[in-house]
Amino acid sequence: MSELTAMRAQTVGFIAADLESVVLVPHTRTPNGSGGYKTASGLPRSPQNMRLIPISTTAFERSTLDGEAVVPQFILLGEWDCEMTRGDTFVVDGKRYEIVHIQEKRDYQTKGETVLRGDV
Repeated sequence: MSELTAMRAQTVGFIAADLESVVLVPHTRTPNGSGGYKTASGLPRSPQNMRLIPISTTAFERSTLDGEAVVPQFILLGEWDCEMTRGDTFVVDGKRYEIVHIQEKRDYQTKGETVLRGDV
């Protein structure tokens, strides 16, 4: 078994230990023609097994699609080939979250830095 295959298997096992079935809803930002932007929701993606992990250290400040400065509070961990993009929203246990940054290296896992947006 190659190192990459082993690391992917470890990611799957780590997610399975505390998994959530997550439905990500993509959002896009397009110019509105008068200098501003319009944010639109896309069709929800199929459910994916992921793990929501609180961040225990101070994270870097990130910007949302609308330009709001936020500090991520969670990591949404998915498999290396999951469908996850910046701006996606999802609901877990009656709370809405938004992915504000996707970490670049996706060889064996996908990490989305996430903020809590409140109750649904």
